[in-house]
Amino acid sequence: MPPPKERTPSHPSSNWMRKILGGPISESTQKDWPELAKAWASAEVRMPKETGIVSNVREMGPMSRNVGPLSDAYGVTGPTFKNIAINRKLVTEDDMLRDTLAHELTHAGQPITFKSLRENVMLPWDKRPQEIEAQATERNNPIGQAKGDRNLPLRPGEKRDPRLGPSSKFRRKHGV
Repeated sequence: MPPPKERTPSHPSSNWMRKILGGPISESTQKDWPELAKAWASAEVRMPKETGIVSNVREMGPMSRNVGPLSDAYGVTGPTFKNIAINRKLVTEDDMLRDTLAHELTHAGQPITFKSLRENVMLPWDKRPQEIEAQATERNNPIGQAKGDRNLPLRPGEKRDPRLGPSSKFRRKHGV
């Protein structure tokens, strides 16, 4: 009886976009933002499934960063090609970067279904199941040492679910 064939582990480079465009973080981005490259390296170890499907990680462009609904977002994940763009003007600390990257990587791993598209239209931002899952990942932060206390900004008129809000330690410290 022949020995069973060993399975070759899937590697992040198996993504077809990476074969065409190269690694998810360009060399120029690595030079300009070394903290992002370091956080990504940690993410590849701690969230291999999610990092394996991301084709591009970059700084958010000037139009997205300054105009329109994404101007107050820490990061955004493109649902089709799984591109992640992070707003460097808002993400100013290493802990924030790791939290935002964990959050966006969770979105990259979420499937796009008719139900999820409908929920994105019908439900407030903080009530969407995909957003709740991403915030839970952000709070547990598998990428770095930072733990919780980083919440994405609310849209005007939205109220934060108390189960998703800052920890009691953070509320006491800041009088919230």
